[in-house]
Amino acid sequence: MKLVRTAANIAFEEVGSRKEEFEREFEVFSSTDSNPVDDFIQKMKAREGKGAPDDMTILLLAELHKKVDELTKAIKGETKTYLPLANERTLDFAWFDTVRLEGLKPNALYYARISMPLFRTRIIPFFFEATDEEYGTITKIWPDDKADFDGYLASKDREEVARERALR
Repeated sequence: MKLVRTAANIAFEEVGSRKEEFEREFEVFSSTDSNPVDDFIQKMKAREGKGAPDDMTILLLAELHKKVDELTKAIKGETKTYLPLANERTLDFAWFDTVRLEGLKPNALYYARISMPLFRTRIIPFFFEATDEEYGTITKIWPDDKADFDGYLASKDREEVARERALR
């Protein structure tokens, strides 16, 4: 199986008796990225962007708006808190639906949050099932998060291919 090297941080824990807690937090993430700016952008795209600035300008303005919101919340002391998870480390290797983490219990279900080092920094929650002591298969993830995670892994794969070609 092919795996690519990543630079993402991951926090995870075996689900066990905390399934309801993890499910609630996972559900909250479905609405955390939605805000008035994103909603406006979606409406503009639905109208085919007539009279709208280009996509990059909109994206940069939306991200700037989100950063201002984050700073405002930090100043007010309204920081987001997440459930504490038993394990935190760097996710060294992954491939689309597969993560490689040592010390897993085979067939156990885990809840995880990965901090994606993307242009738009994201925390992506998902559930995965350990297939053996070091590999897990993602079983539940939001579609937008899956697209971003897959895109990140594809870009890391392209970087590895380019590095290998440069070394030849």
